[in-house]
Amino acid sequence: MVPANFEKMPRRALRRSSREQRVKEAAKKEMKRRKEARKIKRNLLGELIKGKRPVGLSYYEKCFGFKDADIIGKRILEVGAGHALFSQEAESVGAKVVLLDPTYAGKADRRIQELSKTNKLVAGMIQKLPVKENSFDIAFARTVIPDRVKGPELYESVIELLRVVKKGGWAGIGPFRNVGESKFFIRMKDFLQKAGFGVYVKRIDVPIGKQSREDLYFKVWNSGNIDSLKAEARRKKR
Repeated sequence: MVPANFEKMPRRALRRSSREQRVKEAAKKEMKRRKEARKIKRNLLGELIKGKRPVGLSYYEKCFGFKDADIIGKRILEVGAGHALFSQEAESVGAKVVLLDPTYAGKADRRIQELSKTNKLVAGMIQKLPVKENSFDIAFARTVIPDRVKGPELYESVIELLRVVKKGGWAGIGPFRNVGESKFFIRMKDFLQKAGFGVYVKRIDVPIGKQSREDLYFKVWNSGNIDSLKAEARRKKR
């Protein structure tokens, strides 16, 4: 017996096939879009890791374990501020940020002129901060320590950073990445704890292509024992 809708079946099958084809094409496009998005994300992370892209408040919060509410009304020093994306976002939630970078010296470019409208800019180096003691609640030297300071200057720079932080405040440094830096990380942690400073370590997994790398960040609470820290540094030099 021939079905009554026999003539319509091929057309319906054709429409169904056409719908399936459109679904497949849409799925392929979505897969391609996601692949491109992942590629862009990896590239951005790669640039971020290399220090080519500025990072903002949310990334600092992830690295050093704090929230917006923790910095409201706080006076913050950002050493190596560069493009100052963090400081702009921190200011927007109620923090008061002072930016320090050697590039702020000399002729001011357009970027520095714009920053100077909303932030206090200071030209200087972390080895000798042109700032009074106990001036800030929080101080950051992200990527400056240990990336830009090497050898004995690392300990001196940490002491200098903590010098300008009030007792009970804290300083953020890092990341420590490779094997050599990890060994220094252990020595630095021991150095700080022996002098009576509290150390909080945050581990961040950073994707690099199909692999990942663990970055270590320090959040150092200032106990006020700067003299003990200096004495410990002198012992390290012997």
